[in-house]
Amino acid sequence: MTRAAAIAAAIAAVAAPRAARADAQEASIHVELLAGRIAVADPGVDRPAASAAAGGVGVRATLATHDAFAYELAVRILQGGDVRYGGVAIGGREGELSRTPRAFRAAGGLTLRLGARTIPTVSVWAGGQLRTASGGRIVEPSTGAVVGDIGGATATDVVAGGSLGFDYRIDRHWIVGIAAGGGAAIWSSAGSYREITALAHVSYYGYPRWF
Repeated sequence: MTRAAAIAAAIAAVAAPRAARADAQEASIHVELLAGRIAVADPGVDRPAASAAAGGVGVRATLATHDAFAYELAVRILQGGDVRYGGVAIGGREGELSRTPRAFRAAGGLTLRLGARTIPTVSVWAGGQLRTASGGRIVEPSTGAVVGDIGGATATDVVAGGSLGFDYRIDRHWIVGIAAGGGAAIWSSAGSYREITALAHVSYYGYPRWF
């Protein structure tokens, strides 16, 4: 082997792992887009949970202390479409209540990373959530007549869930990925909450000097 070839081989051996690796020195910021479906009990009326499509955004920070997994903190906002609850009584009459739910969540978790460049992921998380429901009208379904109005309401939840995903490392600093999963309230001040979501993210990875 010539001297030039030996130098090239040495450079490749050093550079290749650094170009694509999951290691204990990484910290990252993820920007997420979410879409899915939520089923929520209304915080203001005693009716069974109803469901609607939902979408949202999130920001997630991760810190790896091991080659195989990373700790994470995430903040997410999820906005639902109109959720309809039947049989809501007001003033001696009944109708259908239409609300718009929204959830604000902060959660911590752990992500298992099963690769270097192509990276299957398994995540679990738990946290707290503030859930709001907009004010709405109660309408008689058969006639469309407005039975009454109801003000907005709020609820707090303790939520937990998980997801399966797949990330692709573009270079040392940039990763894109997708994931799908679900979550539910394990405690709530106002009935049940469940979600099924898919997300796509763009992430920037760095190697802080304080490691």
